[in-house]
Amino acid sequence: MLGYLRGSNSIRRFVLLSITVLLLTSCGSTGWRQIEIRSGPPAVTAAAVAYNSNSHKAILFGGINSILVDNSWKLSSRDETWEWNGENWKRLSPVNIPPGREKHVMAYDEARDRIVLFGGSADNLLFNDTWEWDGTDWQLMNPQHTPPARCCHAMAYDSARKQVVLYGGWDSQHNSFFNDVWLWNGKDWSQVVSRAPQMSGHFLVDFLSKGEIFSVQTSSAGTWMWDGKEFIDLEIESPPNRTDVRAVYDSENERIILFGGIHDKNFLNDTWIFDGDSWFQVHLPVTPSPRFGQVMFYDNKRNSVVLFGGQQNDDPYYMNDMWELRLPKDLSEFRITLTSIPDAP
Repeated sequence: MLGYLRGSNSIRRFVLLSITVLLLTSCGSTGWRQIEIRSGPPAVTAAAVAYNSNSHKAILFGGINSILVDNSWKLSSRDETWEWNGENWKRLSPVNIPPGREKHVMAYDEARDRIVLFGGSADNLLFNDTWEWDGTDWQLMNPQHTPPARCCHAMAYDSARKQVVLYGGWDSQHNSFFNDVWLWNGKDWSQVVSRAPQMSGHFLVDFLSKGEIFSVQTSSAGTWMWDGKEFIDLEIESPPNRTDVRAVYDSENERIILFGGIHDKNFLNDTWIFDGDSWFQVHLPVTPSPRFGQVMFYDNKRNSVVLFGGQQNDDPYYMNDMWELRLPKDLSEFRITLTSIPDAP
């Protein structure tokens, strides 16, 4: 507190200084900001995360990093379960643990209060197992039907129809891509006939206010919408091509936020917004370094998008830094028109 200053000129200076401090504080709360944490998960890429909107906690599992073995670096698939409570990370010790993996997916089933995990890869293995996290432990599910083993797929909870939707992916053993759609009801998987394009490294986001799921594509296929029966091409201008993209739904402002990815060895750190009708890029003075394979979720306790880890182009390649993004409802001053952005090289 500066306190009361005598004299009219001093009072004016006090008022101006107070306004300046207020403006600086407001500006500081807008955009990307690095979060300082005491401890957390190891530096990883290609992990998966799901946010429990009821408990206001995020669960992170798996990923890949490098460990030193006999004086040489070796890639290691992680099998650790971490919990974010809005302020700090805590490593959990469940009795049952899925095998370590990367490029898997997780989604929070709100109706059943369970986090669903499916697929992924480790070394030369591909998984088609389904696991659920009940808040305390992992449970291996035994459905009668199951999608083929894969990595690099996308999955989201369809809140309008109360089911988990899985779409696409890659069979790394046969170098083949999927365009199939599967639904999880808590007991079994069922397949839906799909005319959507083959896709991997994309992302599904549940747009709560519209009751629809949007697929953020990665190979000139644009943006598609799941209406509960099929994926429909919206035929709109979309962000430049990329893979290993991450996107989340900002429930406070009813929009999708996309960050980063990789295209032809070009690491990206651009931020894009989808308002339900169109995409546009926002220019922010501070941003995380270019990367792919990070995890992102919307923390409704902090009212911000939270980002952790990923892989960058410089040593150290795997990261464990943490960022959050806060944006105002009105983004007109940050907006960049889509037509002014060249396609990624």
